Amino acid sequence: MNTERLGFGLSGLWLGYPMWCIEHNGAGVIEYLWYGFNSGESSAVIYDFQVIEQFSGKGYGRKIFAKLEQTLRSEGVD
Repeated sequence: MNTERLGFGLSGLWLGYPMWCIEHNGAGVIEYLWYGFNSGESSAVIYDFQVIEQFSGKGYGRKIFAKLEQTLRSEGVD
């Protein structure tokens, strides 16, 4: 998987679709979001989303979904 460092974790492709991960110091990946969309269409699909239970309720989900919303809007998805 090709990855690049983002401010909040890792980004890459899984089976040709974007997957983002949030890492926590010492704990590795604590959350991931796998999504897809078709260029030119105004919809997206979330294929999978998971947060490790001990990190649930700490705002990581809000952070990754805010990044997703920003990314989709920049791609023309409302």
